[in-house]
Amino acid sequence: MTNSASRLDLKGLIDLVDQEHKEKYNLLDLALQSIAKRQFYCLYHFDEFIRQSNQKALLIDRFNHYEFPERSIRTSYEANALAFLQNLHALFDSYPFILNLLFEVELNLENRNIGWNKSFIKKFKNFPFYNELTSFWNDIIFCQLKGFVNRGKHKHLIRIQNKVKALIFEDFTYIKDSKEIVLSNQDVRDFLVVCFDDLFPKFIKLYNTVKKYKKTEIDNM
Repeated sequence: MTNSASRLDLKGLIDLVDQEHKEKYNLLDLALQSIAKRQFYCLYHFDEFIRQSNQKALLIDRFNHYEFPERSIRTSYEANALAFLQNLHALFDSYPFILNLLFEVELNLENRNIGWNKSFIKKFKNFPFYNELTSFWNDIIFCQLKGFVNRGKHKHLIRIQNKVKALIFEDFTYIKDSKEIVLSNQDVRDFLVVCFDDLFPKFIKLYNTVKKYKKTEIDNM
């Protein structure tokens, strides 16, 4: 898994916000710091997941029932896979809040409608980055990640099957183009890798496009 996180220029964005607007400046600073922390949390949990899911560990997990399940091999790889996906989803999920701090399309900065939803995203229809924004929102991997995390948050955890040679998620559903789709036989490691290596570069591209537009907007004031 590549360290795509290092390419995010967080300071470059905060520098574009007028420090006279203290509330907005402080909120943006906190939000960007949170993104930076979640990047590193993802990398940490991925490394721990790999360490606890090598073939020898999976063989022990499969055929040796550990006396203390709270400290078992299974608990470790399950917890790290879940923490990775939750942190990555939360990182992406905080971006609409950052967008609103930059452009204030919603005057109430704490409005609960600020998020990846049709009514909020539509407020950026006349912005030059709108197509890139909607493309990320509708990306199939983003939809799968959202489906996985929301299922675990609101209903139940997705169980993991130990096949010894691989760990496999049990079937789960996600929404794409208003249709419910079932994702079956998904390799856990592959899913973690594609969520980071596929989505993160797209997020960085969107982030940089928005930052460039914000700078142009300020320069033309």
